[in-house]
Amino acid sequence: MKLMHCHLSEINYQSSAFFFDEPKKDALSRHSFPILVIDTAESDFLGDEKEPVNSEKKYQLLFGKEHCLSYEKDAGDSLTVLILIFPKDSQLIDVLDFIYTETFLSEATAIQKLRFIAFCRSHHLSKQECQSRYFKRLGLPLHQAAFVECQKILNTSLALQHYMSEKKLSFKQCLLLSLISSDITESILALSDTLALSSSHFLSIAEDLHDLKRRDNLSVSAFLSSETIKVILDSEASPHQKTAQLKSQLQALARPIWTQENQRIQEKVQSLDLKKTRITWDYSLENKGLQVHSLCQNSEDIQSIVDELLVLKDSATFKDLLSG
Repeated sequence: MKLMHCHLSEINYQSSAFFFDEPKKDALSRHSFPILVIDTAESDFLGDEKEPVNSEKKYQLLFGKEHCLSYEKDAGDSLTVLILIFPKDSQLIDVLDFIYTETFLSEATAIQKLRFIAFCRSHHLSKQECQSRYFKRLGLPLHQAAFVECQKILNTSLALQHYMSEKKLSFKQCLLLSLISSDITESILALSDTLALSSSHFLSIAEDLHDLKRRDNLSVSAFLSSETIKVILDSEASPHQKTAQLKSQLQALARPIWTQENQRIQEKVQSLDLKKTRITWDYSLENKGLQVHSLCQNSEDIQSIVDELLVLKDSATFKDLLSG
């Protein structure tokens, strides 16, 4: 490899066939990391049979597009920049191992990992080589259908991929969303400015809408255009409040028995009229039992808490809650 300076105008950084997502790391700031290129005139890099785009440019970019764009914005393409030139006999593995260190690969999001594999495949690294060299390191599945699952995720919209990467969804979560109809996921994404779409909320809403479509043939457009949901979305409530209300309505439709049981428990807990004690439970109803929390702000509160717990112990309502 050769370290030298060249003019930014000599580098094809807009449409290089070899460019791939860059890791967002402080250690790779444009002030400390050279731009990685390969000499267009000398190389048939990676055995790629296609003519490189903008072959009149002396160098094809391998890594550093954000750096190049930042330089261009600050000083124009006549600026002299530091580049690291890979030799003409470089192999894909040489470049990948130089750029994508073990640390980056382990910290990358699931989407970045999948794009990394797609990049390897697009430059003729075989499925077997990808799987044996990278899948275990990346925490990707090793079964025979792994590449089909990877492609399924990468076939989703760029907007959904951006969301999945931004929220750092796991491979399993990404696969789950890729198996849900795009009209559902895209409709939820369209509500990003209205709802507080944490990853858990997004997954929950998507799964419930998917179940309703499959079971009751209720489309996402029909659900969102219903009067009840329109009132929620158009209200002055905060995004968090709107999300909670929408999820409540959705769960009541998707899981009516689950919703009714939670409402029954909530009503009984409220009827206990507790002052110093708070009762919670597993809203999924998978785990039985109640959690009893007491608030003690000073030493005098202890007796009040004890008295309230003693009353609670003999309460028929409380015993009914415990019995399920």
